[in-house]
Amino acid sequence: MVYKVRGGVKLITSSSIDKKFDVRMRTNIELKRNIARKAITFIKEGDSIFLDASTTCLIFAKEIIRKNYSDLTVVTNSF
Repeated sequence: MVYKVRGGVKLITSSSIDKKFDVRMRTNIELKRNIARKAITFIKEGDSIFLDASTTCLIFAKEIIRKNYSDLTVVTNSF
């Protein structure tokens, strides 16, 4: 994959994606945790939810695991 830069395009390497993800994971971490904790209050057994590949949703997914739901359907984009 490539992305547009001034004067052309640049190859996206997996290491550059990983670095950006790591930076995003450290950015606004407490805010993301607060969002996840609030969002978890809306989830109940039997629900179906969709999670994207964002860092906020990753933190939310960790909260879901901590709650140990027995009947929850989680749909992702599978990328």
